[in-house]
Amino acid sequence: MRISGISPVIPVFITGLPAIVLSFLMFRAPFLPSPGKAFSLLGLFVAIPVITAYSLRKEKTRAAVVAVIALVLFSFLIFEISLRIAMGPVQRGMPSINSSDRSFWYFKPDTVGVRLKEKHRINSWGFRGNEPRQAQPGVLKVLVIGDSIPFGGGIPEEDIFPLQAEMLINKEKAPHTTVEVINASFPAYSLEQIKRFYIKKLHDLSYDIVILIFYIDDINRELRYKKWNTLYTPTWPEWIQDLFYTTHTMNRLLTAIGFKDTTFLSTRKKSYAKAWNGIFKVLNEISAESVRKNARFAVFNIPRFNWNGVINQKMLYKYWKNNVELESWCRDHGIPYRDSLSVFLNRDIDEIRMNRYGIHLNKTGHHVVGNELRVFIEELIDEKTRLNGSPSVN
Repeated sequence: MRISGISPVIPVFITGLPAIVLSFLMFRAPFLPSPGKAFSLLGLFVAIPVITAYSLRKEKTRAAVVAVIALVLFSFLIFEISLRIAMGPVQRGMPSINSSDRSFWYFKPDTVGVRLKEKHRINSWGFRGNEPRQAQPGVLKVLVIGDSIPFGGGIPEEDIFPLQAEMLINKEKAPHTTVEVINASFPAYSLEQIKRFYIKKLHDLSYDIVILIFYIDDINRELRYKKWNTLYTPTWPEWIQDLFYTTHTMNRLLTAIGFKDTTFLSTRKKSYAKAWNGIFKVLNEISAESVRKNARFAVFNIPRFNWNGVINQKMLYKYWKNNVELESWCRDHGIPYRDSLSVFLNRDIDEIRMNRYGIHLNKTGHHVVGNELRVFIEELIDEKTRLNGSPSVN
């Protein structure tokens, strides 16, 4: 097709072919910082349709409009192909499966995935770790449910705090008591999703104690789901997330105007204050399921350790009043509760978290919290022994 003697293909050769070479060189160049790469790509991406439109500026026909639109799409294709050559395929997360209603997800059973450069073994139940053993006399089974804090992404399996607690207990009490800690925790889960996975997927699992790792940042999270093994949120249109997560080109363009992974995942419809009262309904439902399973339900609270430096008093913790209210509710309902905030006091928080602004524990942090969880589990074991004569009842 020609318009006034000008072929719409000409602008493609004028700008498209050099763009392939330039974009390849840009993303291979170690001297060009990421923002510079993103904005350079933005300029190159815009250049093709602009030059095309200028070439066809005298045309007022539908063909000219179609040509511009077609070249915009073609330019997208050019850049995506060149970026995939330069950077490789778009990275995916660990293989995952959604529930039928997409209200929670779990890892593909019996697989090995990589998260934060650490291999993660997934068992037949869809969570990280060894295959849980069948119930047997003399073995007390403790089920831990929670989010990314106990999941321990990027931390060797033997160092995450639930398994640290298991190791310390068995080292102290063997051969009189054998404890198996089953860590059914998932990164990015909300409190509601922790409950749903526990009730809907673990109803056939045997255990004696179930401990919820409570983390206040879980209470107002949306019901996130997986698509192409990538975490999505219902608070943003799915097509925008598709463009960001599945194409290099749109990822760089959206990054240039300020988008990040956290732009999507940090969006919440409710504040902590508005979501707070709803947690007690969820706790009641978890408690009811534990009663059905003839298991003891307990709550282990980990603070949102996003402060800087050192705090030396519990009352200086931003959510201290929430902790007090949660502890009071647990006491009124006969649910064992332990607040781990004390092990975070008088300690430089940067020594036990992954990075300065992170909300995840490093290896040292997992060991510190693991020892605190050990004390809590031992108290629960002693309670079951007093009541039943033997810690294991299932």
